[in-house]
Amino acid sequence: MSKSITPVSSKAQFDKLVKETPYVVVDFYADWCGPCKQIAPLFQQLSETAAEIESVKFLKVDTEANSDVAAAHQVTALPTFMVFKNGKVLEKIQGADPRKLQSVVQRLAAEVLAGGGASGGASSSGSGSGSGGVWKGAELPRGYQDITDQIESKGCELLNADDDAGSVRVLFDGSKPSALDKTEGVKDWVESGEDDQLLLFMPFQAMLKLHTLHITSLPPSDDDDEDAPMRPRTIHLYTNKPHNLDFAEADDTPPTQRD
Repeated sequence: MSKSITPVSSKAQFDKLVKETPYVVVDFYADWCGPCKQIAPLFQQLSETAAEIESVKFLKVDTEANSDVAAAHQVTALPTFMVFKNGKVLEKIQGADPRKLQSVVQRLAAEVLAGGGASGGASSSGSGSGSGGVWKGAELPRGYQDITDQIESKGCELLNADDDAGSVRVLFDGSKPSALDKTEGVKDWVESGEDDQLLLFMPFQAMLKLHTLHITSLPPSDDDDEDAPMRPRTIHLYTNKPHNLDFAEADDTPPTQRD
C-alpha cells in the first residue's frame, strides 16, 4: 500500500485519526469487491497528490476486518468514500464514481491550501466563499447544496461564444473570478460572438431540480470603452434534451422559465 495511505487496523485508531486530523479521506473497501479494486488506483493517485499537505490524511478501511468501523458510519455499499472535516462528515460517496471522488478531493485540497493548510493548519473560508473551497458570490439558500459536480462538463456546449474569451468549462470553475481582483491574463469569462446571445447546453449526471443559478457579471467601469460587452439581461431556461438546441429551435420553443 502507498505510503500516502494509512491502513486502519482498529476502531480506536480510526477514531483517533479522524479526531486529530483536520481533514480525513476514507476508502471503505473489501478484497472481494471488484469496483473497489477498479477505483483503488485513483484513490492512491489522489492521496499521493495531497501527500505534502500535513492536515490531510487518506485512510483505507477493510470492512471485513473492521466491521465495527463500517457499522458505526453506516457503510452499506462498497466502495464508500467519506470525507471528514474536524471530526464531522463533510461528504459521503457510495459506489465507484471516479469523477465525483476526484472532484470532492480537488475541492478539499483547494480549501486546505487556500487556508494555509499545506503546513498543517486549516481555516474556514471568508465571506463570499463556500464549503469545499469553491468560490461563491452569495451563500446557498438554506436546505440546498451546490451541484456543480453533477454537471457532465465534457458534454457541455456554448453556442455563439467568442473564441477570444474562455471556453465553456470556465463557467463551472470553482475559482474566484479574476475580474474581482482585477487580474489580467486569465480568460475565465465567456462572451458572445457575432450577436448578443449565448446558448448553453448543460447535461447533468442525474435528474435534478434547480433552485438557483449563480452568474457573476461586473458593471462597466468609468474607463471602459464604448464597445464594452453588455451584461446579461434576459435568461431563458429550457428542459434538457439529449442534444443542444440551435437558436431557431430555441426561438420556437417556449422556455420553462424566463428571468
